[in-house]
Amino acid sequence: MKKLTCTQCGASINNDTLTCDYCGSVFFNSTKEENTKKKKSVELEFDVRQLEDAELARLCKNIVSADKTSNLFVLFFMFVWTGIAFGMTTAFIVEMAVFSEGIFDLIFVLVPAAFVVIGLSVIIKIFRDMAKGKITKELALIKKGEYQKAYESFTTRENKKHHKNYVACIILLDYFKLGNYGEAKQRIIQMSQVELSALILRSNVFVEIAQNLGVKTPTQYTNSYHHGGYSETL
Repeated sequence: MKKLTCTQCGASINNDTLTCDYCGSVFFNSTKEENTKKKKSVELEFDVRQLEDAELARLCKNIVSADKTSNLFVLFFMFVWTGIAFGMTTAFIVEMAVFSEGIFDLIFVLVPAAFVVIGLSVIIKIFRDMAKGKITKELALIKKGEYQKAYESFTTRENKKHHKNYVACIILLDYFKLGNYGEAKQRIIQMSQVELSALILRSNVFVEIAQNLGVKTPTQYTNSYHHGGYSETL
């Protein structure tokens, strides 16, 4: 580590506190901040519009909530499925008790009973996924301006189970709040065409991000060079 010298008395400066132990002068290390700003100014060749915390939280919420409609449809279907199967099972049990004819009656009971079990399993899984998919904690962190903590929380979710919604929220944080443009670009490139198309249908903001970062969107594939998930601007 480079040795620092006090400009007031010439003594060595404590590198941890940036204070002189002899005369008590306090110094500020602006070199790191200046380098960071310089690096960002070199990398940033486009304007990033200001996005309010409430707007960013709304975007993340809408992205995650978009899957609820399809989940509710599947849930309704499985309730109907399970109800019909349960009714058939009950009817066959009653019929077997009154008019028992042996092994065939047992088969007629077991088949719809199996459908009941399958239906209940799917219903329980949907409810669990919906409960795990709530991002109340992350939305609260974004509204409080704690973007890094929200980013880490979304990343933890994504590492446990991949989902385009979590990746989308990470991209939004990287681009609008954290300035991690290289990481945001890589995440977009690594997404499948189906995933990115679904996100673009939910919000045009991903078209804006992709174009600014030099990544082709699904509508820009004509006469472009492809590699991996999406093509880069030539």
